[in-house]
Amino acid sequence: MRLHKPNGMLGNNFVVQYNTNLAESNWLNLLALTNLSASPYQFLDPAGSAQPARFYRAFMQ
Repeated sequence: MRLHKPNGMLGNNFVVQYNTNLAESNWLNLLALTNLSASPYQFLDPAGSAQPARFYRAFMQ
């Protein structure tokens, strides 16, 4: 299980995606974040520790 802290922007909605290989373009949705505050947001990825490497990205919707 891994803990992550993306920074939020007040009132915006984000989607967090993950991929296990940066050479591939098949990003998968992990979770949606709505109405974030302007401070870091923490989330746990329970499956993250089962992978040798797991990369994350967040983008605003």
